[in-house]
Amino acid sequence: MRNRSGSGPLKGRSASARMNASVAAALDEHAWRVHALAERLESRRLLSVDVLSYHNDAGSTGQNLAETALTPANVSSATFGKRYSTTVDGQIYAQPLVKTGVNITVGPNPGVQDVVFAATQHDSLYAINASNGTVLWRDSFINPAAGVIPVPSTDLSSGDIAPEVGITSTPVIDASSNTIFVSAKTRETVAGQNHYVYQLHAIDLSSGAEKFGGPRTIGDTVFLGGANYNFVSGPSVAGTGLGSVGGQVTFNAMRELNRTALTLVNGSVYVAFASHGDVDPYHGWILGYSASNLQPTAVFNTTPNGSDGGIWQSGGKIASDAQGNLYVETGNGTFDSTLNAGGFPSTADYGDSFLKLTRDSSTSANPNPNGWGLGVADYFTPFNQATLNAGDSDLGSAGPVLLPALAGSAAHPNLMEGEGKEGRVYLIDTATGQMGKFDPNVDHVVQESAAANSGAFDTAAYYNGAFYVIRPGGKVQQFSIANGVFAATGVVSTDSYPWPGATPSISANGNTNGILWALDKSTSQLRAYNASTLAELYTSNQAAARDALGAALKFAVPTVANGMVCAGTYNALDIYGILAPVTQVPAAVTNLSAAAPLSSSASSLSWARNSTNESSFTILRSPDGVSQWTQVGSAAAGSVGFSERIGIVQQAGEVRLGDARRQRHEPRRDIQLRRIVRVPIRHLYAHAPGEPGRRHRRQPAGGDEPGKPELIGRWNCSDGYSVTSRPQRAA
Repeated sequence: MRNRSGSGPLKGRSASARMNASVAAALDEHAWRVHALAERLESRRLLSVDVLSYHNDAGSTGQNLAETALTPANVSSATFGKRYSTTVDGQIYAQPLVKTGVNITVGPNPGVQDVVFAATQHDSLYAINASNGTVLWRDSFINPAAGVIPVPSTDLSSGDIAPEVGITSTPVIDASSNTIFVSAKTRETVAGQNHYVYQLHAIDLSSGAEKFGGPRTIGDTVFLGGANYNFVSGPSVAGTGLGSVGGQVTFNAMRELNRTALTLVNGSVYVAFASHGDVDPYHGWILGYSASNLQPTAVFNTTPNGSDGGIWQSGGKIASDAQGNLYVETGNGTFDSTLNAGGFPSTADYGDSFLKLTRDSSTSANPNPNGWGLGVADYFTPFNQATLNAGDSDLGSAGPVLLPALAGSAAHPNLMEGEGKEGRVYLIDTATGQMGKFDPNVDHVVQESAAANSGAFDTAAYYNGAFYVIRPGGKVQQFSIANGVFAATGVVSTDSYPWPGATPSISANGNTNGILWALDKSTSQLRAYNASTLAELYTSNQAAARDALGAALKFAVPTVANGMVCAGTYNALDIYGILAPVTQVPAAVTNLSAAAPLSSSASSLSWARNSTNESSFTILRSPDGVSQWTQVGSAAAGSVGFSERIGIVQQAGEVRLGDARRQRHEPRRDIQLRRIVRVPIRHLYAHAPGEPGRRHRRQPAGGDEPGKPELIGRWNCSDGYSVTSRPQRAA
């Protein structure tokens, strides 16, 4: 250990040099220690699971069965927590999506990396590095200078989503073309008129650039006041329903809301619509566009001769089966109980219904009763639909789930689970002709539960022979299902969820290590449960100082993949994962020295760095070099020095050292050689804490007293500073 500057002889130096040396000698009233903390390390894995759409898969089961990192044994506040939080420009209602191995070609961080995509109500799409939270690129679909902004909620006479509406639905990724499809709503002021515009964007994953000649305008509507609108562009169907003009019902881009997640099936992107807070005129729409050129492939209206019948499903997706059939639930609206010979509503109005849609041969020139490109193959409408409609107890408040064959029976191998505001659970055979259609006296479904005290605003999750629901005011409920029958009662959690409940997600390694995840809006918590027992494993409030979730949003869904849990909040993307243990103690620093020239008001520390795995240094000071160590600052990983501001006052050939924090002054000290060389020698110890805020004492190799820190050198001082470091959580 070399002596610090200013502790050697003064003879032969200038007056200024002697004064500097005296200041350094005065600073010897405080000595320094240097500690290096271990970096938190974890083995680097190639991420392998992609989450390309809402609730993980085509059937919307919400399960990721290839999760090898997260287990009930390691998901606890001791080992699991928030890894990072990336601030964004608006609310994240859409479920975050994950794509691994994306070759980023723009910005300061190019190269192949794993990416989380997050969309905001401020009409922005973010590509975020999954390992460290760095924003790789950002697309904004607005231009305020040109009058293009997200739609203010006050324009829509609804506060369901406030203060603005932009991107509400979950996008969908086409991995084969390296494209993410996003539906964005804007208000565009042109020549003094406000145009309400929906557009479908096809965005390159690598660069954020528009593709396929996009964006494609879905609809452009000008509100003229009252019940008057100017439909600048948008699809239409033949009908006499609410808002129709001249026998045509046209898509109203102002009144329609794309709440339902986007779905990609057989080369078409499907976008579904409902309303803003039931403000008329609106209908349920499903619009299809080619995933290769954005040209229209289908137009479907749920109530062409009636009203309402929106498809919103609390953000749930259009489920699809292996044959490409689409499944949705519609909300309150017109249902024509007069059936034709085939058992279908004679006016083709399907409020409060489960629908199975299939691609048909109809075209815009030769449409079917609901539009073209998609037709109703089968349906189920509850016997009490009129009561549901009159009481705003719409069926479509929840999303459908297509259960795997394991849940079915020989008689009913293909089953769909769904719920609504009445709280009934319906189990429906999806085979064409077997869904149940409509009977005003009784429902013809495989099974249904009694009405519950609270409705459903979720999409159920399925795992390992059971499905899970979280209703408002209720607990997490597990219903086992086998041979086409679900149990009337099941396992429940101990805690409950106020409105609106939650949509669960499942992570598991095959049929083992199942964990149920949910976002509790009422308390803004991420919660995790053992999927078998529903015993709570973790909440983000257990270590709130470290893990607190940002303000949660209604109907938000966590995304679980590759050892991380992604949650969109009011203004950030929060990522949780395993907090890796310390695996290596860094080498202690050497050659610690200090200097304080008169021209500065800071004491300068320097040291030799002997490790490569520290994350940051923390500087501590002691009045006697032995005890009462107090933190006075920090330095970044890789640092070899630190400056601490102090009060140094020069007065007529003498130096005073003032400690501004303690508001005291050292006694006057004459500038004399003998006073300096008589400064006693103290030991310098190196500490390597194993955990933040706790020193780890290494067993010395030599003859030092066991249990003491290792003596690594000596230098002239009487008091001490200490430099330690905080561990870094590995990416």
